[in-house]
Amino acid sequence: MFNLKNKISPNLQICMKNCIYGKYRVLIKCTSLLENMAKKIQRSKNEVLHIINDINCICAIVSPRYIERLTEYPEVSYITLDSYAMSLPLTKESVSLEEQNIYIRPLNVKNDFSLNGKGITVAFVSTGIYPNKDLTSPEYRIIKSVDLINKYTYTYDDNGMGTYLSGIIGGNGISSNSLIRGIAPRCNLYSVKAFDSNGKGFIGDILYGIQLVLNHALEYKIKVLLLPFEELSFDNFLLDLFQELFDKIVAAGVTIIAPAGSNRNTCNPILGMASLKNIITVGGLSSLHPPKLHEFSSIGVCRKKNKPDFLGPCNNMYTLNLNRNFIPEREGKATYPSYLHENYCKICCVSTACAYYGGICALLCEYCSEFAQKDILSLMKLASTQLEFEEGSIKYPIVYIKDLILPKLKN
Repeated sequence: MFNLKNKISPNLQICMKNCIYGKYRVLIKCTSLLENMAKKIQRSKNEVLHIINDINCICAIVSPRYIERLTEYPEVSYITLDSYAMSLPLTKESVSLEEQNIYIRPLNVKNDFSLNGKGITVAFVSTGIYPNKDLTSPEYRIIKSVDLINKYTYTYDDNGMGTYLSGIIGGNGISSNSLIRGIAPRCNLYSVKAFDSNGKGFIGDILYGIQLVLNHALEYKIKVLLLPFEELSFDNFLLDLFQELFDKIVAAGVTIIAPAGSNRNTCNPILGMASLKNIITVGGLSSLHPPKLHEFSSIGVCRKKNKPDFLGPCNNMYTLNLNRNFIPEREGKATYPSYLHENYCKICCVSTACAYYGGICALLCEYCSEFAQKDILSLMKLASTQLEFEEGSIKYPIVYIKDLILPKLKN
C-alpha cells in the first residue's frame, strides 16, 4: 500500500511530529481539480493565499491535522513548507550632484543607439518601485504595480532593490539633465512586490508573482523579467516548480534574467534558480580594467555548463534614490512622494549587473519584438567580449553596449 506520508516533505514531517507550530505555510502540488481543492481548504477554516494555476500549485496556511487529511486526496501529489528567498546584499551611498560638483558618465554606460526601450515593458518580482521623478515624468511609466506584502494599490518600495534596478534600466535622467539615466530610458515597468522591507520573500509569493507576469505578458507587452534574488537550496521540488513556470514564460516570448548568486566561489557556488535551464544568469564585476570578479558573485560549473552566462558591471553604479518610509496611500487614497534632496545614489550589488542586461534586452526587443530568449541570447553572445581572469582560466563573456548590432543615432 502507498505510504501517504511520502506526500509530505521530510522537513514538514519533522515539524509536525515535534508540534513546532499550530499552522504551517505550505505549497500543495496537485495533479488536477485545483479549484475544487482550494475550496475544500477554505471550507475547512484554513487559509488559501494563492492559486498558481500554471503549475497546479496552491499556497496555503493549514493545520497539521488538515495536512494529513490532504494526503488522502488522490489529486494531491506533494506538500512542502513554503520557504524564503532573499534579495542580494548591497551597499549604497547617496549622491548630491550640486554639492560634489562631479562629472558622472551617464550611468556608467552610454546608449548611442536610436532605440530607447519605447513600447517595451520590463517586469520585476522584487521589493517594489518607488515613484521617483525619473520614472514618472513626463510619462508615468510604472504601468502596473501589484503588492503581495502589504496589499497597497499604489507603487512604493520600502527596501530599495527594485527602485535601484529600475533606475539602471529605465531612469530617464530628467532630474540630472540626462547625466544619470538608464539604458532603456523610455521603457515601461511592471512591478510585483513579493519581498518585504528586509529583502525577504516567500517562494509562494514569488511563484504567484511570476504567474501574474505570464498572465499579463501580452496585455502589457512584457518582454523582459528580472528576478533579482537567490534561493539557496537543492530542493528539487521547489526547483521543479520554478522550472515549469520558467518554461511557460519563455514560451510566451519573455526573457528571464537572474543573478548567479552571492556565494563565495568555493565548493558548489551555483545554487537554486541559477542552476536551472531557460534562464539567463548574470555575475558581477567589481572592475572592468583589469577585469575583476566581485567578491560575492558566484561563478562555477553547473549541469556541465559554465555559469554565469554573462558578466556585467556591478560596482559604483549610479541610479535612482528613494524614500523607504514613503506610504503610497492613506484610507484608500493615493499619496504623493515628497521632494528628494538627493535624487540619485551609488550602489554596489551583483543584481545591478542583471539590470544592465535587462536594459540591453529591452533595446533588442524594441528593435524586433518577435525576438525570443534564444534569439536574445545568441545576439548577446555575438556581441560579447571574452574575459579571462587568470592566464589559462575559463573565459566568461561580457557585452559592452557599444558592440550591440543595432541602429545608431544620426549625427
